[in-house]
Amino acid sequence: MTEYPRILAPWEEAVGKFYNLVSDGGGLRAEIGSLTVYLPLELEGELRPNVGKRIAILRTDDSARPYRFRLIGG
Repeated sequence: MTEYPRILAPWEEAVGKFYNLVSDGGGLRAEIGSLTVYLPLELEGELRPNVGKRIAILRTDDSARPYRFRLIGG
């Protein structure tokens, strides 16, 4: 993973093969395609079973649900 993970801006999306997920105590470092993104710990349960799959993570401006996750393909 890259040394400095990217924090997605609202309406920015990371798409690609989901290679790795590491908890650093305060958040999650997710290696998606060529990017490493920093995500909230609350997403770990939803994301961890999908390591190795092609995914997309979208950050929104919705304070109730700021991140949306989807699988790409089948």
